[in-house]
Amino acid sequence: EPACFCGAGLGAGHFVRLSVTADLGGFDVNIYDLDNAAQVTVEAVRLSNYTQAGDVLISPDGSFAVYALSQVAAFGTEEQSVQTVFMLLDLQAQTQRALSEPVTTYVHPVAWTEDNAAILFTSPQATGTWKIDLASGDLVQVATGTYLGQLH
Repeated sequence: EPACFCGAGLGAGHFVRLSVTADLGGFDVNIYDLDNAAQVTVEAVRLSNYTQAGDVLISPDGSFAVYALSQVAAFGTEEQSVQTVFMLLDLQAQTQRALSEPVTTYVHPVAWTEDNAAILFTSPQATGTWKIDLASGDLVQVATGTYLGQLH
């Protein structure tokens, strides 16, 4: 898409693709069910000046996905600031909502844990691993080391 370097995720029989709205006011979410050749679009949640989206991560059971929605102010200057809200997609109900309050650094979702009830995050700007619980939306540091992955 010429107007968008939009994020996408693939997993658990789903392809989830973010698509910038025609008025550039948010990101619709296109959910493709690869097993049933079906597609639905979840309308954008419109947050003022949140113009960057990506880091789509689908839960292993295919019930949820999460993505980062960011606002970057004074891009490329010493005063640059970032605020990121994590959006939770319910793939069965075909809804989305803000999962977290804005955080002021870049963090990336890297893994689902606890039977898809929480998500691990890391940051390229800080050493450590954080976790957000889907029920509470609280983002807490759970390790001083950075999560690298797991072997199966």
